[in-house]
Amino acid sequence: SSLTDTKGYPEYLEALEMIGSVDGAPIHAVLCGPIMMDAYRKRFETYDEAKVWIEQKVASINESDRVQAEWIPGARGSEKKALFEQAQIFVLPTQYPVEAQPLAVIEAMAHGCAIVTTDAGELLSTVNDESAIILSAPTPDSVKQSIISLAEDEQLRLRLGQAALKQFKLKFNRERYVQRWADLLGL
Repeated sequence: SSLTDTKGYPEYLEALEMIGSVDGAPIHAVLCGPIMMDAYRKRFETYDEAKVWIEQKVASINESDRVQAEWIPGARGSEKKALFEQAQIFVLPTQYPVEAQPLAVIEAMAHGCAIVTTDAGELLSTVNDESAIILSAPTPDSVKQSIISLAEDEQLRLRLGQAALKQFKLKFNRERYVQRWADLLGL
């Protein structure tokens, strides 16, 4: 996904930094996407400011024994597929004012990831509380608690991931997708 601060990447990285200071299951975290400087950003004025902040935050996270993080400034094709196949948890704590239906969430569903997201935009037409942890007002602490819950509770992680995959197969399979477009276009 494109990284603009209102998509929640600062809360995600701050949560990871907080997780690094408490004992628990080891976590390998990835922040993936190019920085986007759009009109909806609130925290960073320039690309360079955002880039330096991300790099410093990742370095700080990596000082911990528990959490290791990396920033990949974008992935496509087989690289993106491999990232999703390795992921067990997908986090998008977005408060993007014009959030629609993020493709990255649908891709995470297709790969059976347990999802942490919000009720912004059209996300509730994509996931529900049976297939995701949904935060109304994401903070670094609420994101931290959600990640810890999923990292430490295998049953919860598997249940949410399986429910997300099931929802994907029901709502976003190819036939259904084509039919929705046909209906929209009056075909």
